[in-house]
Amino acid sequence: MLSKQYDLWSEIRETDFGAFEGMTKRELEGSDLSGAYSEWMLSKSTCYDVPHGESWNDIQSRVELTFSRLASLSESVILVSHGYFIRCLVGASLGLPPEVAARSIQTENYCVYRMCLDQDDRVKLASPLFFG
Repeated sequence: MLSKQYDLWSEIRETDFGAFEGMTKRELEGSDLSGAYSEWMLSKSTCYDVPHGESWNDIQSRVELTFSRLASLSESVILVSHGYFIRCLVGASLGLPPEVAARSIQTENYCVYRMCLDQDDRVKLASPLFFG
């Protein structure tokens, strides 16, 4: 049974998209940010960062901090976060860097991923569970 206690972990917050924040794809493509947006969208392996936003290294640091916190706990927890960060978290459990995971892993709304610690206290993806 789950207790009603909860903690807010700042490291699992939504990704900061900087200059792109609050704009749709269509708006970005028609703005003076279109070049930066195109470069960012095509940068699967070059690690181009969002202007004035969070870098891939920032996201990787948050993923590692999340894994460290999880490894230090003696109880099961439920993490609730946003899709982009969830893809980075799941990707890291599979050994993928965030710039690859964010664009190659597809997640669905209301999707639950079960993660566990392996024998070396590393967080690993155990199984995806889908609600629908």
